[in-house]
Amino acid sequence: MTVLITGASGFIAKHLASFLKQKGCLVDGVSSTGVTSDAYCRIYTCTLGKALPLMSDTYDWIIHGAYDHTASAESNTQATLLWAESLLRQGNTRQIFLSTIGVVSGNTSMYARSKADAEKWFKEHQMYIVRPGLVVGEGGLFAKIIKKVRTFPFLPLIDGGKQKMKLIGIEDLLVFIDTLMIDEQSASKHEYNLFYTSEPSLSEVLRQLAKFYKRTILFLFIPFGLVYALVWMIEKLHLNLGISTVNLQGLKQNDFTMNSDIAYDRTLSEVFQKNLLHQETTRA
Repeated sequence: MTVLITGASGFIAKHLASFLKQKGCLVDGVSSTGVTSDAYCRIYTCTLGKALPLMSDTYDWIIHGAYDHTASAESNTQATLLWAESLLRQGNTRQIFLSTIGVVSGNTSMYARSKADAEKWFKEHQMYIVRPGLVVGEGGLFAKIIKKVRTFPFLPLIDGGKQKMKLIGIEDLLVFIDTLMIDEQSASKHEYNLFYTSEPSLSEVLRQLAKFYKRTILFLFIPFGLVYALVWMIEKLHLNLGISTVNLQGLKQNDFTMNSDIAYDRTLSEVFQKNLLHQETTRA
């Protein structure tokens, strides 16, 4: 099976390329930056938003993971669809768009808006849409959470950290995508929401992470309204605190009820053991 992954230097993309290579797939990538992974056979260098180079072969599958955090939501949507349409014209009829669970939660972040707008094209063309929850692994947003747990002696818990978290381990995400590509005929639909059925609270996630990394952390309970007001004032002063009112709104919006397309569950301990490395170990 031949696969092309856009955004080849991204956290999910590099893990997926390595996973597919081990399964015997030939994987190419598109990236605007250097890619250190040797899982790719070829790397096409192309900035998101620019026309793709003409590729000599069609692929069994295209997986769209490209996103430019420095560009606007509209620019990201247009750039994604530019590539998707170009690849379709070249005969690549089977494409998977990596979106986010925030699309169906009503999340108002620029990232979620961009994904929601791009989804319309993939729906119209009967392409596949995969919406992961917060991906547990040593990369992406979860890596920032890990860094805070491993760095700070105390952490604030907004509203006591009672917000429910929709998590999916990077390994389970890769298995799902691989299974979808191999057994497409068994696919019952074209849109999938991926997260574990039991949704731990943010407080539980942080406490289990502290335990996993053998950290003693003091958690401070802070009312949501107070934090939002402080962050709003800091934004007005054009200061960067590493958190925004949009982030806070997303935290609130994450606490909603919906069904997952993963029928099984995993404990936090199991998820961390499978997808993270302990403090005393290093990645090979």
